[in-house]
Amino acid sequence: FISIKNDGLKRNAVLFKAGKKIGKFSLEGNFNYITTRVKQAQSGLYTELLDTPSNVPVKRFEFSGNEGHWNTYNLNPYWLRDNQRELFSSSLFASILTLDYEINKNISVKYLSNLRLNMTDDSAYNNAYQDRTNPTFGGLDASVIGEFATETTFRRRYYGDLFVNFNYELAKNLTFTGILGNNMQDDYTKNNGAGGQNFAVPGVYNANNMLSPYTPTQATLLGGALRNNSFQTRKLGVFANIDLGYKEFIFLNATARNDWSSVFKKSDNSFFYPSIGMSFIPTKAFESIKGKVLNYMKLSASYSNVGNDTAIGAYRINQLGNLGVGYPFGQNSYVQQLIQGDINIAPEFVATKEVAASFGFFNDRITLDASYYQSTTTDLITDVTLPSPTGFIRILKNAGNMETNGYEIDLGFTPIKSQDPRGFRWENKLNFTKYKSIVTKVSNDSKQVSLRQPFNFVGIFAEEGQEFPLIKGTTFLKDDFGRAILNAAGLPSIDPQQKILGKVNPDYILGLNTSIAYKGFRLSATMDYRTGHQFFSNAKRSLTQTGNTLETAANRTGFIMPNSSFDYNGDGILQANEANTNVVTGAAGVPSIIGYYNNFYVNAGENLVIDATAFKVREATLSYSFAKDAIQRTGLNSLTVSINARNPINIFSKQNRNYNDPETSETTGNAGGLAFNDRYPAQSSYGFALNLTF
Repeated sequence: FISIKNDGLKRNAVLFKAGKKIGKFSLEGNFNYITTRVKQAQSGLYTELLDTPSNVPVKRFEFSGNEGHWNTYNLNPYWLRDNQRELFSSSLFASILTLDYEINKNISVKYLSNLRLNMTDDSAYNNAYQDRTNPTFGGLDASVIGEFATETTFRRRYYGDLFVNFNYELAKNLTFTGILGNNMQDDYTKNNGAGGQNFAVPGVYNANNMLSPYTPTQATLLGGALRNNSFQTRKLGVFANIDLGYKEFIFLNATARNDWSSVFKKSDNSFFYPSIGMSFIPTKAFESIKGKVLNYMKLSASYSNVGNDTAIGAYRINQLGNLGVGYPFGQNSYVQQLIQGDINIAPEFVATKEVAASFGFFNDRITLDASYYQSTTTDLITDVTLPSPTGFIRILKNAGNMETNGYEIDLGFTPIKSQDPRGFRWENKLNFTKYKSIVTKVSNDSKQVSLRQPFNFVGIFAEEGQEFPLIKGTTFLKDDFGRAILNAAGLPSIDPQQKILGKVNPDYILGLNTSIAYKGFRLSATMDYRTGHQFFSNAKRSLTQTGNTLETAANRTGFIMPNSSFDYNGDGILQANEANTNVVTGAAGVPSIIGYYNNFYVNAGENLVIDATAFKVREATLSYSFAKDAIQRTGLNSLTVSINARNPINIFSKQNRNYNDPETSETTGNAGGLAFNDRYPAQSSYGFALNLTF
């Protein structure tokens, strides 16, 4: 359990819904306004605590300041808590309006508009500290420069759909519904940042109070240089949907859509994608197969091809000016941007074939839904890391093809179901999901591509013939028997050739939704278990460097490295009988042990890529709904009170000794699987809700 003084979250929300029908017109809408304010210590506090030896009584140093800290390498975490802070606030206004007009009984027109306005303000500050301890014995100057940064972001997103709906009975038992439509999406964002170093008046957190304003390229507390820019993307689309039904047991659906997107070059910004599907309900076609055991059956098959441009940001293919550094006399100049986008980048397409079946047994007391699909992704849009000699960092391009095969099974069962609406009822939905994505092609001149490599010993890759995304990294140099090869000092060598260390996606996911209801009370929970995947833990790396992992605790006086070998006969060829039995790693004592862990162990990625297996209770809720006769005099139609918990239980693998939550990786995109120390551990939240309708 982690609690940080003065950290907090406040959120207020107001929701209004209304509707009106006048003749052939109908109007419905809702407006939602949410304000959020977060106050918290900067993420560096977590890193400092990770670096603390386990025998240090941290709480005793709350009032000692940095001068009374237990070492000269770090700042007192209590000082960090109070003097390095981050403030975040946001205001979100979201509205949905729907206008319908019924031309006749067969044709109607609907326009749906969705507008979201979001204003955020992210600020951070460091109070100044002057280290006057004159550190010795290898200590560091722990002085902190007073610093403040703030960035305001305004984002406007509009999503509008125009539907012309058709509904006809073409012949006896043959129905037709169709939609012709238009879609428009507009996304506008503007950022304004300011800040600097050295407060004119300590404790006044305002950009105008900084004696040394930030330069345009200077790194800030908010990460990277402050942004002062605006960008906009727009997408227009036309689409059609056709549904045919015969006797309510056989259905055919077909769709077609064409989009024009501003993220592509103007001469080639159009892309088209269709779909088709069919479903059949035997229990309606043949009443004889329907009985007390089987009451429902549905079979379906479909094919779809979907175009995607969401991975391409605004102006990513354009050559934008970038402020350079290092110019004399305090001058600025623009240079070519180091992160490029291929001007000929094309949409990513995902073609999916799927078959599915649904069954209901014992009057739907047991339900079974199963589906199998195969997806082929072509022209995968990926950020590709470039070699240093190119002069660029990475490029966004179409890099390869991928094939995904998977299936999903949902089993619903209601063991207890009272006839009384407020009687005892127990409902469950068990879900099993399994899928595997294989890279079938990277490019014509490469078999693999680096997607993200923060260190030279570990990274995320796409490799032809392998699962995607893939974790690769360094290992100890091994002999033909898989043993680490040691020298006379008991030290291994790092193999410069990176090996496959794991994969980001799990082998399968098992989920459960369950609820028990009785006399207005309802207890529900959502949980899942996922396994068969791995992730890189930077927390384990930090803890190892400071001697806080189980491995370092057990071997302070030297040890014989498990599964290692030594060339006893000196012929340069390791034999099966040359398993290491007496060559000690770290035999020289603590300095040698420290050197091994800091210079060898943490530079071999295989030691830091660990099992990502996790069981999580995502949400649990206990509610009570008052009976209608108990509230009939209040003017209410319904009244429900509830308490809820989100993320209350997290159980990780034995390898993952709460180093990192596997889901707190750097990104949820293609480069997932890298968990760093700039995020706090998984957090649980608890709340109370009151829901009423008039």
